[in-house]
Amino acid sequence: ARMTTEPSRPPSLELHPDEQMEFWTWVDGAVVAVTDKRVVVGTAHRQTVNLLIDQVSRVTLTVEVGRRALLMIVPTAQREAVTLEVPTDGLAQATRLMYVIGHRLQLLPRG
Repeated sequence: ARMTTEPSRPPSLELHPDEQMEFWTWVDGAVVAVTDKRVVVGTAHRQTVNLLIDQVSRVTLTVEVGRRALLMIVPTAQREAVTLEVPTDGLAQATRLMYVIGHRLQLLPRG
């Protein structure tokens, strides 16, 4: 699965009037988008995960020898984590995605 980033809004994502797109990319056949308010994962036709930034507990990128890299988005609530395989040629977009989500998480008040 290739990862690509396109300048326009991803398919299937409706932005709220006061919401700004920060970054989006395709990974493992899914659209992963980050706005100033939420993280959305979905297919080209529908959203499968829609989390406010403060509902994300952790984001990780695991890279191991001999295995596909894994991007994991872990919600704060007792919901299943989103795990996506990242192809080698998609590592740049995956690290950018991690940075954007991680930066939003670091701006949240610590509690």
